[in-house]
Amino acid sequence: MLHVSNSSNLSKNIDSLFIELEIASTATISTLESLEYLMDNHINAIMIDTDFGLSEIVNFLEIINEDVENTNTPIIIISDLEDNEELAISISAFNVISIFNYQNYYLQLRNLFQILKLQLDYTSTLKNELIQSEKRNIIDPLTGALNRYGAQDKFHYLTARFKAYNENFSLIMLDIDHFKNVNDTHGHDVGDEVLVSISNILQNSIRSNDALIRFGGEEFFLFLSNVNLEISRNIAEKLRIMIKQTPHSLKALPITASFGVVEYSISEELDALIKRADTLLYKAKENGRDQVAIS
Repeated sequence: MLHVSNSSNLSKNIDSLFIELEIASTATISTLESLEYLMDNHINAIMIDTDFGLSEIVNFLEIINEDVENTNTPIIIISDLEDNEELAISISAFNVISIFNYQNYYLQLRNLFQILKLQLDYTSTLKNELIQSEKRNIIDPLTGALNRYGAQDKFHYLTARFKAYNENFSLIMLDIDHFKNVNDTHGHDVGDEVLVSISNILQNSIRSNDALIRFGGEEFFLFLSNVNLEISRNIAEKLRIMIKQTPHSLKALPITASFGVVEYSISEELDALIKRADTLLYKAKENGRDQVAIS
């Protein structure tokens, strides 16, 4: 349970309920702190007791809704707004299961917590199994990179951070030059060794909040968080040189790669972002390969 509170009196009462019912909770005092926590954690429920205004509550819920991991997380609100009916109408699109006012919340909230706890206890094992299964389903088994499903999750994470903190991000797409010749000449086992070798270079060159995706065959792309186009171009150029200078596979093959680099544009869908990068990648191929193209 994430407990968002900027009311000290209510917070003490609600915390006592958590202790009584043995509900584990994490407390935050602002929407910014809450969003930081939500970006990195999947939780079972969100409890908001606050004197935030209507627009701030709605904005907070909009950002939560962008987070794939927490889109369906049940939300409970205790509000001191004069018109909770207006609040209910404004947030009808979100997963808010109850709204209480400051005057008569305690007993009703206690009963609701008891019901939620029974449900959460019953489903916790299933959720853990599902999370582990989802992790297996988003990882490419050969390289350990994310696959397309993992890319979608990471994209939603980055766009949520863009909306919350105005953190832009970039996408680098790369394709191994003449990879078909590697498979045809040396066999697919050697081809797999090349893929693993390049994946290792890429994975070891990025930060923990970036992501490597195997897009298919010999294509990879990188999500780089909180960087602009020029920095991303420089990173792509360094990766190009590293790949070119590294002997790949047990046969120590010389390999090069071509790159397309783009920066996220507001409200852009993942497919559109990938298409822009892919267009630049093929421009690099047409211009002689082993180079970086940017928009």
